[in-house]
Amino acid sequence: MTVRPAPDTMALLSGFVPAEQGVAAWKSLDEHARSLRGQGDPRSLGQIMADTLVERVTGQAAASAVPVEIGLTMPTDALLVTMRPRPRSTAMGRSRPSSPATCRASSLRGRSSAGSSPTR
Repeated sequence: MTVRPAPDTMALLSGFVPAEQGVAAWKSLDEHARSLRGQGDPRSLGQIMADTLVERVTGQAAASAVPVEIGLTMPTDALLVTMRPRPRSTAMGRSRPSSPATCRASSLRGRSSAGSSPTR
């Protein structure tokens, strides 16, 4: 069995099974889907077949009812440290100004023509 991620929070579930069992599983899902469509179910055959497969395998009628556990490993001090934004730095190690106006002002400071005051 394999499961692979697919676009739009979907997954592709596939199994390598004997042909006879694969065809029997597909036939069972198809017959059930056609029966529900005949009773007015608005979903496509493929949607009904996929929903039925998940329900039969997990025993749950809705995805939200399937218990999922996510394991997360991280250092304990990561939970205790207060996160503060770090100042952005340049290649020379100095903090970079945060706004374009500050950039222009700091680049103009200190620039002066011979004998004149800095331009602002």
